[in-house]
Amino acid sequence: MLGLLYFYTMDKLKYFGAFSILILPILLRGQNLVLNPSFEEHTDCPTLDINVGTYTGMDIVVDWYTPTSSTDYFHVCGDDSFGVPNNFSNSFQYARTGDAYVGGVLAVEEALPRSDVAEYVQGTLMSPLLQDSFYYVEVFINLRDGSGKATDRFGVLFTDTLLYTPWAIEDVGRSIMLKYKPQLENSTGNYIDDTENWVPLRWVYKANGAEQFFTMGA
Repeated sequence: MLGLLYFYTMDKLKYFGAFSILILPILLRGQNLVLNPSFEEHTDCPTLDINVGTYTGMDIVVDWYTPTSSTDYFHVCGDDSFGVPNNFSNSFQYARTGDAYVGGVLAVEEALPRSDVAEYVQGTLMSPLLQDSFYYVEVFINLRDGSGKATDRFGVLFTDTLLYTPWAIEDVGRSIMLKYKPQLENSTGNYIDDTENWVPLRWVYKANGAEQFFTMGA
């Protein structure tokens, strides 16, 4: 099954989107290597307090993390702000599979008082990738209703450890932009502007070896 990551918009923030992930070896088709790929396993139902009050929505999703803060979890059991398919600001989107998706800001160019803001999700693979092996990576993206602006910026970064970027108390409610170059990137000019359908991005990735985590965002 595919896991779905739904990215939302906020006033005065510029780029937004949504996505899902499937990673499987080219020669072993059908075995998705992503743990909890549809975000179905969770320890609590998402609420305004969990996603916004503490900025740790990913903490309730099994085997998923964020290297910064603020990324949100949406589920059919959530409250009015973080339910599926209806959630805050009159947004409406079904999960592509299952009952859940994850959301956040892909990138921000004109956010005040700072301009280095973005949100990310980190996933876990069942086992480390094998050196020089090829893997099929499929991501589905959807732009939140009412976003107004879209982006072609999106990437997937594979690592052998989880990423973490410390942030100060004045950064609560924001996520500092990561300074890494993803191995996989969306094509320039391929804007993610569909608010109704899930748009696929697909790559073939040749592993360096030992990668067991991946980070998605812009």
